[in-house]
Amino acid sequence: TAAVEVESGLPRIRFLGSYADVGGEQIWVDVLKATVKHGLAPVSWTDYLYLTVGGVLSNGGISGQTFRRGPPISNVYEMDVLTGKGELVTCSEDTNSELFFAVLGGLGQFGIITRARIVLEPAPKRVKWIHMLYHDFSAFSRDQEHLISIMDWTIWKGIIYCLEVVKYYDDLTSHTVDEELKELLKGLNFLPRFVFRKDVSFVGFLNRLQNAEQDLGAKGLWDVPHPWLDIFVPRSRISDFNKGVFRDILPKINQTTGPIHVYPMIRNNTPDEDIFYAIGLLHSSGADDWKPLENQNKEILQFCDKAGIKIKLYLSRYTTKEDWMKHFGPKWKTFEDRKAQFDPKMILSPGQRIFNSI
Repeated sequence: TAAVEVESGLPRIRFLGSYADVGGEQIWVDVLKATVKHGLAPVSWTDYLYLTVGGVLSNGGISGQTFRRGPPISNVYEMDVLTGKGELVTCSEDTNSELFFAVLGGLGQFGIITRARIVLEPAPKRVKWIHMLYHDFSAFSRDQEHLISIMDWTIWKGIIYCLEVVKYYDDLTSHTVDEELKELLKGLNFLPRFVFRKDVSFVGFLNRLQNAEQDLGAKGLWDVPHPWLDIFVPRSRISDFNKGVFRDILPKINQTTGPIHVYPMIRNNTPDEDIFYAIGLLHSSGADDWKPLENQNKEILQFCDKAGIKIKLYLSRYTTKEDWMKHFGPKWKTFEDRKAQFDPKMILSPGQRIFNSI
């Protein structure tokens, strides 16, 4: 069967059966729109779709649906990569595997992704989307952990915790989806009078953050400083994090201007814990009042350090090589060796200050 060219802004999205060959410069929302026309869609996403394929794969990519099939970097068959040596190399798990695994989540340090072969699955047509409110964090996180073995995702907002659950369906399952949802929510401990339901298209759900972006833009809160903080917290300390951060640090300045995400995720083959939480504090501020939020982020990191909560920063903003060495821990030597192998002149991504002094 010949590969089929899929319409997009550029002729760089092609699919064949269970995968799509996508240019690294393509935007995820364009990949979604192109593949869904053929009843298919990538199996893993970021929440925000207006990012390039190459950029997301270079950083990892996480969302509230990551527990289903892993992050985007776990759902790539093959890539074409331009290394720091100027070599265009095709790589996969079986061919040039060192480059393959170095580039995925490699922060752009080892090569530029020019093409990625992404895993596809049949795309549902509709989504049942439910919001349930909680006042107790223990019940909230307990229900999250129960649901991630069978269903989708979660947001925390303010001092009320909001669990979001979605159920995909199509014409064949439209007559059973409500009963399946009823069974799914049985035994959860949300506030019974605070359940909000929507029925939206599959594309509309995945592209939901575009509406949030437009709302912020209308309020003048998009093209402004975004002092965001994204961290991973181990399951065993999430209650301590809730007490120290959500209920103590955040209310101090009364300036929560943006969503705060709490995503439980399943991690395989880990020597530590099977479940960890991705916490995203996605603040927006005015041009002159970003400093309190930036200081708040520092206070959160200091609290975790003093409390012995072993967090990891996602999309890290370290400024010294020593900080990066601490971040990678025992994997630093492998990271350093791959840099020497694929970018010995240290041309790629110097701004992160991992290997270069600027």
